[in-house]
Amino acid sequence: MSKDSSETTEYVKQSGACAAVAAVSGSQHAEMEFPAPVENPMPATHYVATGTYKAPAPDASAVAPKKGGAGYLAVKRAFDVCFSVPVCIVLAIPVAVACIAISLDSPGAPIFRQERIGKGGKRIYIYKLRTMVSDAHEHPEKYMALSQY
Repeated sequence: MSKDSSETTEYVKQSGACAAVAAVSGSQHAEMEFPAPVENPMPATHYVATGTYKAPAPDASAVAPKKGGAGYLAVKRAFDVCFSVPVCIVLAIPVAVACIAISLDSPGAPIFRQERIGKGGKRIYIYKLRTMVSDAHEHPEKYMALSQY
């Protein structure tokens, strides 16, 4: 069989076996017989759920806010705040250590502020820990090779 850009393969299930019909250039047909699939003799039984899973039918009596409704948005906002505040508190110490390390390593503010365009064309500012020299954003030509222009 030649490798042509117009070569396609079609698989057809036949009684107990799979056959592949390859159409080359739309005119020649070659039929190949493949063995039937076999069951796995050693299926996973300890770490993988065996059998099939069928999701239960939705319970109309369950109280749940509609997605996009006022209740949903209130619960979502409460979760966002309740989750974000502890994460920010936990990460404050490593960020403070990184800021001290950046300040000791090079002059300039350890936090870098960059203006970007957000949703609907609104200007937003993102804040990042500075990983470059303090004036690299204003004067990139000082730090770039000629091949990077």
